[in-house]
Amino acid sequence: MRLLISFLLLAAIAVPAMAGTTGRVVLLSVNQPDNAWADNRLFERLQTALNRDQFWSVESMPMMIRESNRPNQWLNADSIIALGREIGGQYAVCLVVYDQRIERRKSFHVPLVFHKWEAVGVMKGELRVIDLLRGKQVKTESFEIELHGPRVIQATMDDTKFDPDITMTASEKELMFEGLENKLVEEILPKIRPVLAKGEREQLARQDSKKRP
Repeated sequence: MRLLISFLLLAAIAVPAMAGTTGRVVLLSVNQPDNAWADNRLFERLQTALNRDQFWSVESMPMMIRESNRPNQWLNADSIIALGREIGGQYAVCLVVYDQRIERRKSFHVPLVFHKWEAVGVMKGELRVIDLLRGKQVKTESFEIELHGPRVIQATMDDTKFDPDITMTASEKELMFEGLENKLVEEILPKIRPVLAKGEREQLARQDSKKRP
């Protein structure tokens, strides 16, 4: 009986300790500018997509920039690494959207014949992935994605971006921003996953080398 109690006490101590290790935790930070038509759910969409990988647990991390909507305002890598290690994680995935908007754009024209105007959703920003265990930034990349909405062909004399055929309703604008977020997640996931998988292989290799005599 004493042996069983001792075993249970040891397990109770060991399990929380194992849960606090930093091997399989990805810390995710997403920052988006405010927009009247965007619900800004990029964090939830990306977290859900990353959590589909059974090897990683994705947790939230505070914003990693000093000022919103301005490029080159990141905290330095050392500060991000220190914060990430304090929270507990192997990688920090930081995503900042500097600009998200819907614009009316003249995408094509034939002089003296016709013009083509369309509504286009635009999202610009930067992705960074930092290996917290090695204290190294392993990926940084800017992104710019577009989503095309309604379009109209106009005769030369009617050349105007205020054509009602490309004027979007509130619900159409909300769907446009939702589509931009989904498209961004689809595009950056194939860039994030290989980095995380490589880090996992390297960590296992290091652990294996330590076990060898």
